Amino acid sequence: MNFKNINNKFSRQIFTQYFISAIVPVLVLSFFSYLTITEQLNKNAKRQIYSESRAIGLTLFDRLINVESNLLFVSKLLGKPEEIKNYLWLNKMFNSIYIVENGRLTETIFGYDATNINLSTEQERHLKKFNLLHVDLLDEDYQLMMIHKLDHNSKRYLVAKLNPTYLWDLVIKGTDIFCAVTEKNQLIFCSDGKRDSDEKLLFQSNQHLSASNEPYTVKINNNEYIGNTWELFLEPQFGIKGIYIHYFIPKKEAFLEYDYFSKVFPQTIIITLLLVYVLSSVQMRRSLVPLSRLTEGVKNIIKGDFTKKVEIESHNEFETLATTFNDMSGKINDQFKKITTLAKIDRLILSTPDSEYIVEVLIEYIPTVIACDHVSILIFEDEPKHHGVIFFNKDPAYKDIGKTSLILDKEEYNELFSAKDVIEKRSDANNSYLGPLRKTGDKVFLVYPVRNKEILLGSIIIGLSSDQYDLETYRENLVELTDRAAVAISNAHWERKLFYQAHYDALTELPNRYLFQDRMEQAIERAKRNSLSVAILFIDLDRFKSVNDSLGHAVGDKLLTAVSNILLKCVRSYDSVARFGGDEYTIIVSDISPEQIDEQSRILAERILEMMSEPIIIDDREFYITPSIGIAIYPRDANNFYELLKNADTAMYKAKALSSGNFQFYQKRQNKETLARLELENELRHAIDKNQLQLYYQPKISLRDCMIYDVEALVRWNHPDKGLISPAVFIPLAEETGLITSIGYWVMREACKQSKLWQEQGMNLNIAVNISPDQFRHPGLFEKMVKIINETGVKPENIELEITESITIENFAKTITLLNKFKDYGLGICIDDFGTGYSSMTYLQKIPIDKLKIDKSFIDHLHFDTDSASITRAIVALAHNLNLLVVAEGVETKAQYDYLNAIGCDEAQGFFLSRPLPEHELVQHVLMYNSKSTETN
Repeated sequence: MNFKNINNKFSRQIFTQYFISAIVPVLVLSFFSYLTITEQLNKNAKRQIYSESRAIGLTLFDRLINVESNLLFVSKLLGKPEEIKNYLWLNKMFNSIYIVENGRLTETIFGYDATNINLSTEQERHLKKFNLLHVDLLDEDYQLMMIHKLDHNSKRYLVAKLNPTYLWDLVIKGTDIFCAVTEKNQLIFCSDGKRDSDEKLLFQSNQHLSASNEPYTVKINNNEYIGNTWELFLEPQFGIKGIYIHYFIPKKEAFLEYDYFSKVFPQTIIITLLLVYVLSSVQMRRSLVPLSRLTEGVKNIIKGDFTKKVEIESHNEFETLATTFNDMSGKINDQFKKITTLAKIDRLILSTPDSEYIVEVLIEYIPTVIACDHVSILIFEDEPKHHGVIFFNKDPAYKDIGKTSLILDKEEYNELFSAKDVIEKRSDANNSYLGPLRKTGDKVFLVYPVRNKEILLGSIIIGLSSDQYDLETYRENLVELTDRAAVAISNAHWERKLFYQAHYDALTELPNRYLFQDRMEQAIERAKRNSLSVAILFIDLDRFKSVNDSLGHAVGDKLLTAVSNILLKCVRSYDSVARFGGDEYTIIVSDISPEQIDEQSRILAERILEMMSEPIIIDDREFYITPSIGIAIYPRDANNFYELLKNADTAMYKAKALSSGNFQFYQKRQNKETLARLELENELRHAIDKNQLQLYYQPKISLRDCMIYDVEALVRWNHPDKGLISPAVFIPLAEETGLITSIGYWVMREACKQSKLWQEQGMNLNIAVNISPDQFRHPGLFEKMVKIINETGVKPENIELEITESITIENFAKTITLLNKFKDYGLGICIDDFGTGYSSMTYLQKIPIDKLKIDKSFIDHLHFDTDSASITRAIVALAHNLNLLVVAEGVETKAQYDYLNAIGCDEAQGFFLSRPLPEHELVQHVLMYNSKSTETN
């Protein structure tokens, strides 16, 4: 600050006080922010290494399960060597497959490097019930083998040497390291390939493992790494004690955010203090230099702006000078407005279709032609004709224009319609259109109709504070003004109507696809001239069809309108939002640099997802609608409108295929993926007819007595060429294409048939069947379910229906009625994924349910996230208070199992206890598990 502009000590003192008052709270807030953010960044780094090691472990486990499944497939083709050769994909999983009998190699199926094997008694005992995973040392490298017993009465085994490339080819960041070792510290694999250093490293890691399961720090090649260990529980399934996955991330990368924050934070504080100093200087200078305002006023007059007043309250000669200056500016302004008003109205007739803008200009400039105190203009709507909008000045400067809607009665309208001259109204007249002016205290109102031939467009109303006026002078000026206003407003109405019909969607009032294309092509041309980029967002509403099907198109139309309003709130004022058709919307993000276009598009997509995560209220009913968003960029993805639109549409389908409520940028490979998706969808439509679907069953363990009384039926697709296809791939596809309902009925029928068979065999196992939201909304659901139960002869009490929490709130009254019918019929009811929806205590009290199943997202973080642990404990207590049982799904570690047992959870299921099993394996598992539990109890 230049202190020469401050002439006294008091001004300097004020500046000092301002500055100190600003920096003290900044420093205090900065201190506490630093502590909080650094703590959170440390926690995030630890969670990252935990997630990476867990992901590697689970991926490896899935590949071992897939290897096991395909080895069983080979065992069924023994004796058919020519048929085995046709399955070339086996070479990706196995180096060799051969047969060993009594420890000696007897036959090579395919591959190389076949050797004899010697198994321990314990391993041979395991092979009677399960397959075996075996580690063997070959040429100083450890080789993993999968062994399958071919004959229950002999030592004849099918041995497969696993292809290390298939097993260990896991995607990790280039600087990360992961290693796999056995319980005896045998190094099976390490991603960096340095055996000596890796063995020393793993020795240090195992020391940390024995002490704690927390992340730890080790040195690798003189660089510090953060490590974490994840144990694969392979003994129950494969007869080998745990394999440990050691995952290491360079410490600099793990704590990159923390280090960056520590460096940037002090600089930010310094910049903030400098900014406070500069702002304080500017404010002081403005308060002490009134001459600068007078100078600015002179510049405004030179530019032709007479509306800005010079405001100085110094109570001295400067204030007197400012007052005189403003008076002079006002007189010049009045003369200028009087000359230009009529010319401007004439220009409006040909230049704008915006009738509201025309009215605002008339209100602003009429006082320059007619001496009046207030102005109001009434404009009638096309339909109904008695309805209109009245515009009026809210301030003496005629800058703040207010408007309000009104309905004229028949007598008022007819008076205006038939008037041929000025209508004089006193202040005590009760006409509704005089309301805004009556509050001003004017004594007389002069009303002159604005008409185009026989069409009454509205009227101009001026208010006078004196009842002494020359009517003839006012009549002459009003006639001239209303004639011009009539032409301008009529032209605006006609142009707007034609343009609207051609370019806007009648329901949502958004631009239609034709106007959108025009705006997109203009944006592309601007980007081409200025070397900028343009993004197009293609938005589709997930499962919107179910709203129309279940509640009707009237509700669907209201929902589309509400979504349109949400999208308009998300974009910039100059971005374009259009309804492309049906439940599809498009957005243009234009005039962005190529370096920023991806970030700006991502921010907009995330804002849309965030705002649409909130419920939409339609007719006192809550709707949760998620959008799938595809993004394409000009010129990176295409250089014309049609290609950009097609690519954005492709990206949208990619987003929809991954999961509902997300966005994807276009990538060239997505076209191939779209074709593959269409092929898979076609094959899924015939999967039931071709008997490709089958049921697996995952046991639920009772934590009271460690017995298995319940299982969950899970559908699997055994494709003849692609093998087992993950449910994560085909279930979302089935939901999107509407096939989920027919698959759901197939699952119900097969589960009932299996339950009936178990009843006849003396096994009393309850089966839980998942009901999808689409199936729950399906007309005749109860009748269809009852028919299946009656045809299969199963006992209803042996079948339990699992419904998601979100289903219960879509149509609460209908849901209660339907669930009561199922309950009365004898079926069990369980709320699945509890904790992720929006059920209230009132809903839980009214819904006829037996169980709550806690969502897996809470179980995953039990052992290191206190929030997840607290929520889980609260759900268990809540359920028990409501006399409900609690099931925990996704139990993957012993720590999770022990915690659930300690807080009184009733049942648990997950890979730690058992993976989903086909029927014959499940029966063996249940009999063995219950027998062992009975002996223990």
